[in-house]
Amino acid sequence: FFTLYGDVSESEMTTTSTKIARGREHMQKAKKCLSTSWLKWKPNHDEAAQEFMTAANCFRAGKAYEEAKEAFLKAATSQFECKAIFHSAKALELAGQMAKELGDTKTAADLMGTAARRYRENGTVDTASQVFDKTARLMESFNVDGAIQHYMSAVDVLETEDRNRQAVEMLGKAVRLLVHQKKFDRCIVEMRGRSKCTKRSKIQGKFAV
Repeated sequence: FFTLYGDVSESEMTTTSTKIARGREHMQKAKKCLSTSWLKWKPNHDEAAQEFMTAANCFRAGKAYEEAKEAFLKAATSQFECKAIFHSAKALELAGQMAKELGDTKTAADLMGTAARRYRENGTVDTASQVFDKTARLMESFNVDGAIQHYMSAVDVLETEDRNRQAVEMLGKAVRLLVHQKKFDRCIVEMRGRSKCTKRSKIQGKFAV
């Protein structure tokens, strides 16, 4: 991406600008899909979602992360309107990744948390727990209570499917933060409330704090 002398090559600049231009073309197509008229009463969210996703991937390839984030968010909205819950969640997760690329950790965590809840709504347990985990790790640096809440959300999701070993792993992360904050009473409450998964996993009390 850089020449020997540290300058962006002309071909790279052309490629990047072309990708961004293509992304903007697809954004315009998506907006047309959502427009209505006397002859077209309802917006076409299905086609709009496809155009928004194509635009977002073009922007991401061109490293226009702000535009990519917005396109992924619009795709998520249209996919949700189409009842495509999993794909909507994925678009939200990708929007969160774009926010992270922009250095906006708080927005990234907010978007990824929403994505995790949407994965849970879809019944995609493994992905939901993974994204709750990623969200919590992002939040540890600026919102410890929020991080604990997201780790516990991962526990809830995993417990519903009897994924007790994975649930205990998430619980251990929450307990670690509670101990570091000296919130011992809550720590005891959370561990007692999750005795089902800790007993079944046969590793109760072996949390690393």
